[in-house]
Amino acid sequence: MDRIAVEVRSRAPKARLIFVDYVTLLPSGAPCAQVPLSAQAMATARATATRLAQLTADVSKRNGADVLRASALSRGHDACAVQPWSNGFVARPGVDPFTPYHPNLAGMTGIATALDRMLGR
Repeated sequence: MDRIAVEVRSRAPKARLIFVDYVTLLPSGAPCAQVPLSAQAMATARATATRLAQLTADVSKRNGADVLRASALSRGHDACAVQPWSNGFVARPGVDPFTPYHPNLAGMTGIATALDRMLGR
């Protein structure tokens, strides 16, 4: 991500650079049918998500960029939520297209709306 920032700055020195961290995928409690993970796998995945969010924030700060914390925006909208912003590993009935552990339309819309607000649109 540092290399991305350097490249953006070299090509567009006046550009506003915003990094977007990843949506919250996993529930804070027990897994559900869409997230068939063991307790150990859940702990490892949560630790990885926390580390990725921190790395994104650190890179943003180090490079004078902003960060849109999709991880915070999407809390309560994990793959097990009533209104999820991401897919789990197992598709919910009627979900098409489906990509495991990726933001869905609601998540992408939520992030785009927040990005618009950051940009003052």
